[in-house]
Amino acid sequence: MDTKNGRDTTIDQWMKTHTLQDMEDLVTELSSDGEDVKEMAKVVHEFEEMVEEEHEWEREHVVKGKNGGHS
Repeated sequence: MDTKNGRDTTIDQWMKTHTLQDMEDLVTELSSDGEDVKEMAKVVHEFEEMVEEEHEWEREHVVKGKNGGHS
């Protein structure tokens, strides 16, 4: 395992080149193969929440800034 600052660089590389949908697909595939994916599913869910929070922030701040604060 290659590490950088105690982190697995293979995981870092995978995350740079894959999407949240890829993670969801992997969880589904591993679950279908009988693997315990509870922790992975939890991480995917947390990522989904973070993405949604970012989208909400953008809707509230970026859109208002482009039209002078009027919706």
